[in-house]
Amino acid sequence: MSEGDQELFCEYKNKYDTFGMVAQSFGPWGRMFRNAPIPTLPLADRCTEETIKTEAIPKNILNETHYRELLDSIMDYGMLALSKYRKLRDQYSKKNET
Repeated sequence: MSEGDQELFCEYKNKYDTFGMVAQSFGPWGRMFRNAPIPTLPLADRCTEETIKTEAIPKNILNETHYRELLDSIMDYGMLALSKYRKLRDQYSKKNET
């Protein structure tokens, strides 16, 4: 990857890592080895002030009180993040095809 692409990748990683870990905590694989229950809502009640201040997780996700709506919000935000990674991947792949 070019230096600019590496910086962009790191920017995405810093922005979306916390969100990804929280999202995975709702699935069976994320809880399998921790033997933990599904997190209670709203997530903001269990987050540190630092997490809330950094806006690592959108406020609508942190404040959601219903699991179905939370899933919809997580999917929307996750697809946005995934689209950015895919765009970066595709740009890198095109550069290396020639």
